[in-house]
Amino acid sequence: PSDGALAFRLISGWLPKDPTLPDAESQPARDQVSVAVLWRDLVGDEKKDSAILNAYLAHAFAPDNEAAQPSALPQTLYVTGPHWAKQLPGWQDVRIERIELLFPRLMWLA
Repeated sequence: PSDGALAFRLISGWLPKDPTLPDAESQPARDQVSVAVLWRDLVGDEKKDSAILNAYLAHAFAPDNEAAQPSALPQTLYVTGPHWAKQLPGWQDVRIERIELLFPRLMWLA
C-alpha cells in the first residue's frame, strides 16, 4: 500500500497427508494436515521482516484474539520472505516453508 502500511493475507485450511490416494479431498481429519498460507509485504530488512512476522503471528494465532484465523497453530505454514517464527513460543513443531523457494519446483511437477 502507498500509505506505508504493511499488508498481510492469511488463508487457513488443510491438505491431504497423501494426495495420491483416491478421493484425497474426502479423507478423514486424521489423514489431513492443517496449513496456513501467508502472503505479506516486506520492508527489505531480514531482521525487521522477521520481527514484523513474529508480531503478526503472535497476534493472528493468539487464543484470546476473537478474530484469530484458527486458534490452533497450523502444522505447516507457507510464508513469503524470511522468517524466524520458530523462535515464538509453541511454534517449534510447526513446519515453515518459504513460498518463493517452493513455488518454482512445485509449479513444474508433472
